[in-house]
Amino acid sequence: LPIFDVEAGVVAFSGMTIRNGSAFSGTNIHDNLGGGIFNRGSLTVSNCVITGNSAPTTDWGTNVPDPNFRFSRGFGAGIFSDSGSELTILNSTVSHNQTGPLGAGGGICTLNLANYFAEGCTVNGNFAGLQGGGVNFQGQIGTMQNCTITDNATSDADPSAGGGSGILNIAIENQAPFTLTLTACTVVRNT
Repeated sequence: LPIFDVEAGVVAFSGMTIRNGSAFSGTNIHDNLGGGIFNRGSLTVSNCVITGNSAPTTDWGTNVPDPNFRFSRGFGAGIFSDSGSELTILNSTVSHNQTGPLGAGGGICTLNLANYFAEGCTVNGNFAGLQGGGVNFQGQIGTMQNCTITDNATSDADPSAGGGSGILNIAIENQAPFTLTLTACTVVRNT
């Protein structure tokens, strides 16, 4: 379970350390979402440290009724923000979070997010098994200003699968255009 589960409403976290959470859905029909924070509301995180959280891949074995749901994948080990939500991160550090081998968004993962804004943040040392080691952005409008995205990684076990070790911006066909704008950001040493 995530340390914080924001189901709705306007919520603000300030001056906190959110550490060592682990996402676990408890069922093979849902993925493991948001080790540190799972957000479905309008969340602002300011002057916080989100570190050491995980969103593992769970193998439910070969005896599950539907083999399409054998694995629960991990998304957003640090922060996962779900469809329709809003996420603002100010002057915070998202570091050393990790997903399992089929996961995405080691630091931050968004899914069809209404609005994402980050300013003065550091996203470093995160790992995603599949894609988006630092930030896995799938949202309508996103902005990152004066942020540092560094030393994040995706798996090299299958080089054709790993992508966006620092930032991955996903656009889905037949959905509204997704726009992620980076201004005065540093993106270095992601592998």
